[in-house]
Amino acid sequence: IAPSPAIAQLPFFRIFRPPVDEFPPSPLELTEADPLLPEFPLTRELTTAEKSKLRPELDKLRLEGLRLSQAGNTLEAYGRWYRELRLRRFLGLDEEVVAIAQVGELAAQQNQTEAAQILVERLRAIGRGETGSVPERDESPFVELTAVPDLPSPLLERLGAAYLAVRAPRVALVVCRELLKRDRQGRNAQLVQLRLEAIAELQLSWFDYGPEAAYYEEMLELETQKFQRGVVPLSAILPDSAAPLTVPTERKLPPEVPPLYRKTIAYLQQLSNIYRRANQPERGIVTDQRLINAYRQVGLVRPIPAIQVAIGDSYNQIGDGAAARSLYLKATALAQQIQQFSIARSALTQLIALYQAQPELQPAGGAIVETSLAELELARLAGDGFGMMESYNRLGEWLRSQGDIDQARVAFEQGAVLAQQLNYRQLHFQRQLQTLENL
Repeated sequence: IAPSPAIAQLPFFRIFRPPVDEFPPSPLELTEADPLLPEFPLTRELTTAEKSKLRPELDKLRLEGLRLSQAGNTLEAYGRWYRELRLRRFLGLDEEVVAIAQVGELAAQQNQTEAAQILVERLRAIGRGETGSVPERDESPFVELTAVPDLPSPLLERLGAAYLAVRAPRVALVVCRELLKRDRQGRNAQLVQLRLEAIAELQLSWFDYGPEAAYYEEMLELETQKFQRGVVPLSAILPDSAAPLTVPTERKLPPEVPPLYRKTIAYLQQLSNIYRRANQPERGIVTDQRLINAYRQVGLVRPIPAIQVAIGDSYNQIGDGAAARSLYLKATALAQQIQQFSIARSALTQLIALYQAQPELQPAGGAIVETSLAELELARLAGDGFGMMESYNRLGEWLRSQGDIDQARVAFEQGAVLAQQLNYRQLHFQRQLQTLENL
């Protein structure tokens, strides 16, 4: 029997599909009575006695959740924690936000994405001023915060910490910037500096180096002001001077940076890394020179050769080969003086590459061969067999390119001996020697 057209057009599948709540209630919304509350719905604030009675019960719920989580009962654990958070709301926003941060930290560690989103939704509701027991539904709860709520600074501080706990750094950054603005208005230099450090770390968390550098420059300026007030000598952060760099021999090098210099040196180190990652060699050169002066001021010499090599690399990157050569030579001399043979060898390796790329920078008399032999000796002093093998290989390749086949064969043969001892790249050196037979 052919069905009637009217029946045929009915969407039968919808009859058997239950209606779906597009926005189901959040587990943090109190929609039914709880035995821990004196009444429901609760339309008044709890008394001091009622709050004192409620707190230990909520602490028990938190511990129960921890035990369940450790036993692998994740669903039941979050059920306990959600109930705790629903009731924490009646103790005030300060306690609620702190509790959200604690649960959020656990959710982030356990990769509980759904739980973290639920917590973020509640934090955003607090930011919108929805402090009641049943907040309004936000149909786009995970859009980043753009407007900072007008909350007291202590509560806003806790809100930012909670966003960090649930791994929402971009939203936390908006809060931190508002707190920084308030700190500036209060003319509290110490708080400003701490806030800048927090913001810089947040920027670093998603590799946004440009703004991060600006924050560190400002922090460094705050430290400079301390120097200018006579706390420590200003020369520690001035540009590189013409004074010779010497290794102190009459006194023992300090084991660590003195407390008054730690922030300055830490900021300079971070700025150096930022400019290197951001591919800004010119700014990196200036920062590294200031860092060298800071180390010199406190008598720390051992970090300097590696920084000099980095400055040489930066000069090489911007095409100033003469300046790069000067830094590589300085780094080699100082590193040898304090027996940092690996760093000295690294500087010579860079110098050899520079000579090969820009032959006009070589002094007369075959500088590449002499420099390669010096590099080889430094690798030997450092006990670096692999480094010696690589040095022999580079030297052999250079001699072969210059047509000195006999000396190239000697270099490759020495490299082959090391390769056999180290059981590494043996076939490579055999092929290098075979190429010489065909020349």
